[in-house]
Amino acid sequence: MQIKTILRILGILLMMFSLSMIPPLLIAHWYHDGLEHPFLFALFFTFGSGLLLWLFFRKHHKELKTRDGFLIVVLFWLVLSFFAATPMMVGAYPHDTFTDAMFESVSGFTTTGATLITDIDGLSHAMKAVDLIVELDTDYLFVEVKDFYSPEDYRDSNYFNHLRETLKGKYRDSWLYRWAENKVDKPIRYLCLLTLENALVSRLNKEMQKQLPPGIPVSSRWQRAIADACVVLNLERWNSNFSAWPVSRIRAGGMP
Repeated sequence: MQIKTILRILGILLMMFSLSMIPPLLIAHWYHDGLEHPFLFALFFTFGSGLLLWLFFRKHHKELKTRDGFLIVVLFWLVLSFFAATPMMVGAYPHDTFTDAMFESVSGFTTTGATLITDIDGLSHAMKAVDLIVELDTDYLFVEVKDFYSPEDYRDSNYFNHLRETLKGKYRDSWLYRWAENKVDKPIRYLCLLTLENALVSRLNKEMQKQLPPGIPVSSRWQRAIADACVVLNLERWNSNFSAWPVSRIRAGGMP
């Protein structure tokens, strides 16, 4: 088996694959979302690794057999998945473990559609909408539901701040949609049902009160409120406050 020739070819393939990091790098720079570093690191890390393999084994050009071709394919899938997972491991959000990042990478290459990231709208630059809009006789309810895969992650400031901005952005974009449809003729109440511990729910409640804010701010030129109420709840608090609309968890965890 021509291992050295195989490694030379693997190096060339890695250098070629490193170029695939350029489009997401340019998109991250365009949107100024702070994610340029992970893709820039992955670009140089992948190209550099491929270049080293090619430099060490560039003089080996022996003829390959069928079994060598099989090994190249297997190695390329494994190595490619590892390097493709690099941005997810070094990025601030999502910041995946090695196992989770490899799962996402392999899933992408095999096009299975399986993913651990369910908060896709939180990663998008498109306008976002809340999960439910309920029209009552006297008001509208904007309802956002999130069932977290690892609720304890949101004790970290990066995760917490990203969640706060996501919730704020989804309300804002939903309000704009409704305004464009001329359907903001009733008071709007924003309810966020999250599977978080009480301490994080209370903290997020305070943050959201500052971010929207509900009602008409004091000393403001606003003539009407953007939101009449904003409440963050977990399952326990929801069922305590809205006993007429009880909720229960069907299965454990979904969103990372």
